[in-house]
Amino acid sequence: MIAGMEHIRVKTGKHCIFATMQEALCYSGSNLTEAALFFLCGGMNIPYLGDPRTFWFKRMDQLTEPLVQSQSQFSLRNTPQAEKVNFRKDCMDSLSQGYPVLLLVHSQCLSYHRAYTENKTRGHVVMLYGLDWDRDEAHIADAYLLDNSGRIHTYQGPVPLQELEAGCFSVTSYRPRSEHRQTSEAVLLGAYANHIDQFLEPDRTPSEGGLNANRQVISDLEDWAGMSGKELRQSCQEVYYGLRVGGILHHIDYIQMFADDAGLSLRAGYREAMLLLETVYREWKMYLLLLYKTGVQGRAARMKELSASGLRLLELYEEALRAYSRWLRAEGIGESLN
Repeated sequence: MIAGMEHIRVKTGKHCIFATMQEALCYSGSNLTEAALFFLCGGMNIPYLGDPRTFWFKRMDQLTEPLVQSQSQFSLRNTPQAEKVNFRKDCMDSLSQGYPVLLLVHSQCLSYHRAYTENKTRGHVVMLYGLDWDRDEAHIADAYLLDNSGRIHTYQGPVPLQELEAGCFSVTSYRPRSEHRQTSEAVLLGAYANHIDQFLEPDRTPSEGGLNANRQVISDLEDWAGMSGKELRQSCQEVYYGLRVGGILHHIDYIQMFADDAGLSLRAGYREAMLLLETVYREWKMYLLLLYKTGVQGRAARMKELSASGLRLLELYEEALRAYSRWLRAEGIGESLN
């Protein structure tokens, strides 16, 4: 166990990656919040590579590289996913120096909750903060345990070490590079506003993420009109998960969370600027539920209609984001890329 980390009290997060990263960095004096990390890491710009069922970040370096470009007070290292993880080699040095590490794991190796053991395995990020070789135990913190009902829980404590190591396919470790580990408010506000503008860039290709990536995902759903019932059910479950956990709902969650953290929500005009985004949030949530239900019912003939209605919702989302971006610029925050 890492000295001084016995009293960890992990907090519930909005996303396993950013919540866990915030938890880990805070032990070195970072002031970065979960929402700030979402924008510093480019969290809105998930690249789309042609399959709506796998629309999520697949490698940690896709997120850590944008972070270290602006946060030079930290260095981050990711083990190659093609190489087998070895906790002694990949984690012990960090742990012995008092730095927790991030583990990207197959969720079914996490035996402490049926949400992991009884569902399809997916990538998930947890924080490792201790190893006990004699007891074959690893001590982890899980800030985003999403159960089958949609509720979010946390877990911290021991798990079987060998099971965790076998199910881990990437380790992210970090080191402070400076005594100055705080990030200024101006940098954070700029990253926030500019990342929203980057998401809206009209020339951004789907493989670079952004609004066009989301458009292509929804557009490609019309090709599922000829799927069998079983294939459609499985495919809709996967795209629902990806769009629910890493899509527009999380964008708006983090936009609001950052605004609360930074005090923007107290400024004049904020409520009006957020109104359309809140409408999009409600309608997109209903859209995703309809998509999931369509898969359960095996109604492949509805996929063209769902694709068209989803594209209309994305047009509304673009309108809402641009209105919010204009409000931010009127407040002197960020630089427009439109």
